[in-house]
Amino acid sequence: MSGICRGMYPGLFFWVVGVLIFHFLAIPSRAIDNQIQERRLSFYNTHTRERLTVIYKNGDGFVPGSMEKISYILRDHRADEIHAIDPRLMDFLYDLLTEVNNHGEVHIISGYRSPKTNFPIIIKKNEEHTMKAGLIIVDIQNDYFPGGRMELTGISEAGQKAGQLLSVFRENNWPTFHIQHVSVQPGATFFLPETAGAEIHDCISPFSEERVIQKHYPNSFRETDLLDELQKRAVEKVVICGAMSHMCVDATTRAAFDFGFECRVVQDACATRNLEFGGKTITAEQVHGSFMAALGSAYAGVLTVEEFKSSL
Repeated sequence: MSGICRGMYPGLFFWVVGVLIFHFLAIPSRAIDNQIQERRLSFYNTHTRERLTVIYKNGDGFVPGSMEKISYILRDHRADEIHAIDPRLMDFLYDLLTEVNNHGEVHIISGYRSPKTNFPIIIKKNEEHTMKAGLIIVDIQNDYFPGGRMELTGISEAGQKAGQLLSVFRENNWPTFHIQHVSVQPGATFFLPETAGAEIHDCISPFSEERVIQKHYPNSFRETDLLDELQKRAVEKVVICGAMSHMCVDATTRAAFDFGFECRVVQDACATRNLEFGGKTITAEQVHGSFMAALGSAYAGVLTVEEFKSSL
């Protein structure tokens, strides 16, 4: 039964946060109608281990001493504060037990909560809900796509997934950072300065208000202002996707973790390529899986776009 609050009866004080669990003990069920003169309830407080069985109503009148006992067992045991429980709530509970044809003990998970002990719970929930997340999209640029100078396996599908992830952040007005690699090292063959291949791909084309940060190393934090930008926006959790899984996504995630960010890597919005080692070809799928497994072991939560959306 969900928490019972003011809206159920006018002026009814909030009583239960969470649920009441009915344990069907060895107390026999019986058909009860509105003509019964005595109404009896049994309670078990799961925190204080107290039990109470009491006749709370006799005929048309509530029994004052019994209601005091009920208010006591439902007290805020953390602050030892008692609040008078509206007797009408007992009638509601009694009728509910009658409806399910079982008058066993009602196990109290949470009774009255005073403002002093309830306030920290509210603050904690609000902090969790408002923990600010920032999206870091790494190197989803033209040269990685078909026709580019360094085509990756599955990049078109990963780009579509990145676009879906980006839409979630835009809908929630959460900060987004587009990382653009520009190769300035001698002998570089792709992402060359002032070439179409270095441009960010249309599938995640940045809006004017979204920050584009250029980098020259696999680690998106190295010699860039990414850390400053995240801190300015009070970002605590970073969600990372892009390319390549084994290079810039990996380096950026590990650096973010070392800077103290809570990290999530959306793996189906990442892509990589085949590698050679020891005279053998390591397929893109194997490379991707190995690096995602490594990141997931210590540095980040690794999940899909759908799993990320479901977690919101």
